[in-house]
Amino acid sequence: MMRLLLKSAIGIVLLMALCAALCAQESKGTHRKVRVRDESATALSEAEAAMEKQDFASAEQKLTAITVATPQDYRAWFDLGYVYSATHRKDRAIEAYRKSIAAQPGVLEPNLNLAMLLAEKGEPEAGRYLRAAQKLKPSAEVQKRIAAAWVVLGDALESKDRAGAIDAYQQAAELNPNDPSMHVALGHLYEEGKDDKAAEPEYKAALALDANSRDALALLSNLYLRTNRAAEAEGTLREFVAKQPQSVNGHLQLGRLLATQDQHEDAIVEFEKALQLAPTDVEVEKALAASQLKLKQYDKAVATLKVLTANSPKDAALHYLLADALLHALQYEAAQNEFIVTAKLKPGWAEPYGGMAIAASENKNYELAIRALDARAKLAPETPPTYFLRATCYDNLGAKELASAAYKEFLKVSDGKFPNQEWQARHRLIAIDPATRKKAK
Repeated sequence: MMRLLLKSAIGIVLLMALCAALCAQESKGTHRKVRVRDESATALSEAEAAMEKQDFASAEQKLTAITVATPQDYRAWFDLGYVYSATHRKDRAIEAYRKSIAAQPGVLEPNLNLAMLLAEKGEPEAGRYLRAAQKLKPSAEVQKRIAAAWVVLGDALESKDRAGAIDAYQQAAELNPNDPSMHVALGHLYEEGKDDKAAEPEYKAALALDANSRDALALLSNLYLRTNRAAEAEGTLREFVAKQPQSVNGHLQLGRLLATQDQHEDAIVEFEKALQLAPTDVEVEKALAASQLKLKQYDKAVATLKVLTANSPKDAALHYLLADALLHALQYEAAQNEFIVTAKLKPGWAEPYGGMAIAASENKNYELAIRALDARAKLAPETPPTYFLRATCYDNLGAKELASAAYKEFLKVSDGKFPNQEWQARHRLIAIDPATRKKAK
């Protein structure tokens, strides 16, 4: 799911400012048709003074009494909603704000605070109150809060109401037209709805606002690739890096695109340009290592992956890649050690044990190779290569009966797909297995 940073911008509107605004509105006679008794006004002032001191228990007691005596006092209900919200009773805050709005619909602050709370809960009804707040001519600062509330609502609706989420992000984009993340979110939702024609201009709009938007660039390129428009994707990225040669992300995305087309040499050129700009960028280093491995540049891949594993020592996948690169680079002892590290980091993963067995066998550490094969067999089915490797390890240890059994298992399942190994297995059986030797005669 797309997660957006604007979520953190939401907060309950400052109490001091709201109280001042509400008092000003009352002085004009626009929010009360019935004059509050002096004692109620005094109690309300005392409650708000307690709120300023964060004495919410005292404020709640006074405000509850006012709402009982004067149930149409929208300001008391508003203050009570604030108290409930500040003391983490959001459902009661929602109820109080609803009553404030019912008593006086045309006030900005209750509509906005209620909308914020409903948006946080992912309630589509939040949109109704956000629209009501927008109609009340909020200040520029409050408009930012409304935009942030639309973002939170959109984020909450993405998984259950795509159309509602799209509407929420569109509202946020109108209120905050310079924010590229809104267009990225919209494009992502359109793509999820299989509407590529609507998604493409959103990504382009995001790039127009922020030419370095990693998400927009990656998503637009992926859209082109998914719709068999690789030439457009490459053209877009090459044009981008020509205009923005200092963009790490531009070189990374172009390199990734070239790699998907097996143009790994050209991809490496782009990755290296990116690393010149950002020498410690992990994503670039991973992409570079992948292309180096594809080109069988094992020594170079080892160097790249050593940097990555040093920076991410608990990443089992990176250690596995390094171990595999070392194995192909014929650095068997180092490979064996890396496979051991990988297995310790992720003991339920079968692949490291297979690699460990191969490396240990090449190191003539046949006991370790067999232990690794036994560990692998507990996690995944045996295969012709594992049977053959097991057989050769036993054979080298002089365990003729165990070697014979493994060679026979290998021949049962090899099905002519491993002719060299099958020839070797048959000849070793003649040499070490009396029954086979007798049949051969």
